[in-house]
Amino acid sequence: MLTEISRDAKVFEKVGKDGAIISPMFVTITPAHEVLAVTHHEQHAHEVVAMVKEAQKRVGNGLARSDYVRLKHGLDEAKQLANASDYPAAVELLEELARIPGDYKPIATARSDLEALEPRGREQMKIAEVSWSSGDFAAALAQMDDVATGFGKLASARDAAARIATWEKSPEAKPFLANLKADRAARTLLVQGRTARRAGDAKKAVAALEKLVHDFPKSRFTPRGRELLTTLKPKK
Repeated sequence: MLTEISRDAKVFEKVGKDGAIISPMFVTITPAHEVLAVTHHEQHAHEVVAMVKEAQKRVGNGLARSDYVRLKHGLDEAKQLANASDYPAAVELLEELARIPGDYKPIATARSDLEALEPRGREQMKIAEVSWSSGDFAAALAQMDDVATGFGKLASARDAAARIATWEKSPEAKPFLANLKADRAARTLLVQGRTARRAGDAKKAVAALEKLVHDFPKSRFTPRGRELLTTLKPKK
């Protein structure tokens, strides 16, 4: 216990005395490093149980260890994806994290990070509008569909879906609708593969990604699928 406290700078700062830890010591803390209780004597079993129960009353049962780890790593990954402009993948991951039950700071962070991507969706919608106005209908459809299908339940996704639905009815879009349909199917397989991979279901992930590569070899989503496959399939 003393070793763990000394390794945690935030906790040590709160309970250390003159740069040292006085033994014996028992500290109850939250995953957010909030110190809930400190005692300086040997703990009997019933005392430990009492301290834990008191902590539960103050902060609830807390996050499951698995959810805490998912949030810790997932928030970092989502930030990297957003920085790389892979907004659909970032939205997909953040929506998954935001669905974790509870009212804890990491979950609130996932929700706020998700909302922070709304302006990125609006920016992509403007780019799509420019493409459509300039007569680049294929690019416009792909760009608007990226927002409609890649920004989850954000408002920009709903507005983009309404916009592209209007475009799809126009004669200008007709030559590109088959490719748009194929793109959507390919994206769905990519999302299934990523979701299964995060869930630890490598078999399901490989199946989805192999179908993507096989059925849609020329899709713009296929290179990402191949990259994921290399991380899932052992090298021969």
